Amino acid sequence: MSFGKDPQIQPSYRLGGETLPYVDEITYLGVTLQSNLKFHSHITKKINKAYKVLGMLKLSLYGAPKKAKLLAYMTLCRPILEYAATTWDPVTKQLVKEIELVQNRAIRFICCLKGREASISDAREQLNISSLEDRRKSLRITLLLKILSKEECHQALSSSYTELTRDKSTATRAASNGIPTAISAMCTAYHNSFLPRTIRDLRIGTP
Repeated sequence: MSFGKDPQIQPSYRLGGETLPYVDEITYLGVTLQSNLKFHSHITKKINKAYKVLGMLKLSLYGAPKKAKLLAYMTLCRPILEYAATTWDPVTKQLVKEIELVQNRAIRFICCLKGREASISDAREQLNISSLEDRRKSLRITLLLKILSKEECHQALSSSYTELTRDKSTATRAASNGIPTAISAMCTAYHNSFLPRTIRDLRIGTP
């Protein structure tokens, strides 16, 4: 497997005298990686798995108290949609909508909502849970801040991020409150990757 835009470039790899088969995607530590640097396949798999779990919850907890159904959703279903989300958090509206739809259906089940007139937003506020999109954004920012503060991260990783907070002038550094400088990226995949994207979000959310 090789990463890039040109599918014709397929380097040959050998291990123990045998040529390894070429694949377009592979699962590593629970995350499906694609040769085109996208995560559509991973997201689709997680959505389908979450729907299966949600279906089992509907069968098992039909008629159960709202509190029990909410706890089951947050414990068994939502983590599926958030595992390693800092890596694959989508930027396309369609994928964001598809992921959010899983939680919306869970909210309908938890609150026993019927028909299209029922407000998902009001029900979500009533349950005191955030949208999955907002939660993924919060996870990314939290991870970046931990890396920059060198908390719970490998030293080699933290040290490589140190350059982001270094400004040439003291005045600039004080004005930015230690917030990393923005990263310009010509490549769309890199522009939407964890580091440049999260720094943009962090700078926008900092007064």
